[in-house]
Amino acid sequence: MILLLMTEYGDRRVRIIGSGSREHALLNLAKQSPQISYIDITPGNGGTEAYNVPISATDIKTQVEDAKARRIDTVIVGPEDPLALGIRDRMNAVGIDVFGPTAQEAMIESSKWFAIELMRDAGIRHPETQAFYDFGSARAYVMDRGFNNIVLKRDGLLGGKGVSVPDSLEEAEVALINAFRNKAPREPILVQNRIEGVETSFMAFVDGEHIVPLLSSRDYKRVGEGDSGPNTGGMGAIAPDKTATAALHKRIMKEIMYPIVLEMRKRGMRYKGILYAGLMIDEDGNPIVIEFNSRGGDPELPVISILFSPEFDILEVIDAVKNGTLSENQLRFLENMFAVGIVASSKGYPGKYDVGKLISGLDQKLDDDSFLFHAGTKIGRNGVYTNGGRVVLAVGRGESFKDAKKKATNVISKVIFEGKHQRNDIGDF
Repeated sequence: MILLLMTEYGDRRVRIIGSGSREHALLNLAKQSPQISYIDITPGNGGTEAYNVPISATDIKTQVEDAKARRIDTVIVGPEDPLALGIRDRMNAVGIDVFGPTAQEAMIESSKWFAIELMRDAGIRHPETQAFYDFGSARAYVMDRGFNNIVLKRDGLLGGKGVSVPDSLEEAEVALINAFRNKAPREPILVQNRIEGVETSFMAFVDGEHIVPLLSSRDYKRVGEGDSGPNTGGMGAIAPDKTATAALHKRIMKEIMYPIVLEMRKRGMRYKGILYAGLMIDEDGNPIVIEFNSRGGDPELPVISILFSPEFDILEVIDAVKNGTLSENQLRFLENMFAVGIVASSKGYPGKYDVGKLISGLDQKLDDDSFLFHAGTKIGRNGVYTNGGRVVLAVGRGESFKDAKKKATNVISKVIFEGKHQRNDIGDF
């Protein structure tokens, strides 16, 4: 069943593409716009069931045909895969506007080596990186460098999980074997210098020229407490980031965001959408780019989304991005408020995990500062079941991080399913 949102003035027909907590948050933001008369989400999840259209995010042909049939005028793309597959290009060809970059522009995420080349030409700080196409050369380089100086990355889209930070030469060799076994034929394996420091996430709306940042945020990538275990798509997030000072914000804009957008323009690309810079702040306070993403972060974007002021209209911003008229006064946030998000994941994530576990606690009563976004969930015969690695994201809002975390912890504690895993230290450092 698709719910229609009828307003006195709205005539916009909008589609959200994706199925994670980020897309659940985008749906909630879009529903608040007075411009909308109809909205759906494809494929959506158990928390967005009333608006779901069961089409895969990567089935571009069917997405285009269905959007055209439903007279959709604006498509908001959440995940990276449909962007890399050219969904904006295909939708634009039939007269449908898309919020998100073209396939060529999305290569800043879909090809890490492409992003490295952009950064080299733009003079942006990033870890020294070597690309290898055969196992022998890569192994010799790693054995020479030492395991404690490197990070191994596959080049393509891997949902934040294609990174290995080895703790021994044995781990490095196993990681290399796995990387070369699973890589695409012409895909390089990247070996980067390991950068120590504090991670932060920096996202901004970009209209090809103007750049307007969102609140700073921090994503907690490792699966275990104290940042232990393998990398995930994100086990939680905070906003704003405690360590992101005004001076650092200014440097990031001057040294990273404007140079990368300018470099893309030099190459004939007018990037439009959300541009995400994953950064490491080194011991000298220098921001170093670890990665670029061609979309909003998950879980960072949902966490930030609850800090927008009530008058914020995401369609107003999307139109400004399209028209090249983006300005800072279009992004409005609540003052002196903080948010903490905690993910509940399936046992085994980010490796092999089971699905189909019945979830309780999703119908809990939430106050005005507590939020629950679905990700890997699906409606079944007897209720809502797990359907992914990251299952739900609980977010709390408060006048301090302590208050916000208390709210988030209260919400996530009531969500119960077999094999549930969460980190309890989100926001503590």
